[in-house]
Amino acid sequence: MKITPANAESFLAKPSVPVVVLYGVDRGQVIERATRLARLVVEDIDDPFCVSRFPAEGLADSPARLIEEVSSTPMMGGRRLVWVRDADDKAEVPLRLLLDKPPGGDWMLIIEAGNLEAKSRLRKLAETAPMAAAVACYVSEGADLQRLVAGWLREAGRTASRDALDLLIQRLPPDRLAQRQELDKVLTYIGPAPRLEAEDVEACLQDQGTARLDEACLLAASGQVAALDAALQRLLTSEDNLPTSLLRAAQRHLIRLRQAQFAVQSGEPVDMAMKALRPEVFFRHKTAFAAQLRLWPTRLLDEALARMVQAEAATRSTGAPADLIACRALMDIARRAAALNTRAI
Repeated sequence: MKITPANAESFLAKPSVPVVVLYGVDRGQVIERATRLARLVVEDIDDPFCVSRFPAEGLADSPARLIEEVSSTPMMGGRRLVWVRDADDKAEVPLRLLLDKPPGGDWMLIIEAGNLEAKSRLRKLAETAPMAAAVACYVSEGADLQRLVAGWLREAGRTASRDALDLLIQRLPPDRLAQRQELDKVLTYIGPAPRLEAEDVEACLQDQGTARLDEACLLAASGQVAALDAALQRLLTSEDNLPTSLLRAAQRHLIRLRQAQFAVQSGEPVDMAMKALRPEVFFRHKTAFAAQLRLWPTRLLDEALARMVQAEAATRSTGAPADLIACRALMDIARRAAALNTRAI
C-alpha cells in the first residue's frame, strides 16, 4: 500500500496493515513516526518481552529472522512489536519471505529505512503487498511546516504571533527531531508565557550567519554603501563559502522585492504585499523593505537580479577571486540604490 503525504497522518493514527516501512530523507521524521507507531502497539517501547529492536544489518544472511522475531510470543501476553532500523534493499528478501507466509498472532513490524528511490525493491514490495504499507517522510517546508509547528504549539498550550511563526519557520533545521528540539528550546526560554513573540525566537534561535547575509542584502538594496562595505568585511572573516551564500541571498532578496512589487503594481497595498510573502518580511526589516519597493523600478530590479546571476556564474568560470566578484556585485547594487536615492530627494 502506497501512503501519500496527504494521507500519512490519518494512516499513522490508525494503521490498517501490520507491516509499515518508513523511508525518506528526513531521518528525524522517520524516527518520530516509527516511535509514534510503536506506542500504538505497546505501552512500553523499551519492554524487552514485547519489543524486539535491531538493525537491519545481517538480515540478508539470516532471512528467516524476521519470521522468527514476529512469531515469538510475548512472555506476559499482549501484542508483539518488531522494530528494524537502518534498512535498505537487502531487507527486501526477508520481508518477502514474511509476507508470503505471514505468522498468526497479534503483531506489528516497523521498518525504518533511508531514502528509498522509486526503483527500490524494498519500497516497491511495501507499496504493493496487501499486508504492508510504505510511508514517505519528506522534509516539511512552507505551509506544511507552518501547520506542523502551529500544531506543536497547540499541543504545548501556546500561541505565536505571525512574525514569531514566520521567523521560527526560517530558523528551524530541516530534520524533524531537530525541529522539535529547537521548538522545545524556545518554549523553555519563554517559560510560562502563553504567547511566543518574534523577539523570543530571535533571542533563542539566532542564526548569526543567515542574519548577517540578510543584513548585507538589505544594506545593498537600500544604497548604504559605507555600511555595506563594513558588513562585507565582517562576512569575509566569518563566513565559509561566502561568494555562493552571499550571491544566493542577494538573489532571494531581489526576487522577493520583485514579487512584492508585482503585487503593489496590481493594486495591493505595500503592507499587504509584504505580508503575502513567504516567509513574511522580518518585522525589523519591514520599514527598509517598504522603502526599497518604492525606490527600485521594475526594470532596474530585473537588471540587478541578472547581475547577481552573472556574478555567481563568474565565480565558477573566470578564475578571478570569488570573494572579490561577489562583494563587487553587492557594492554595484548599493551604488545603484544610492543613485536612485539621490534622484528621489
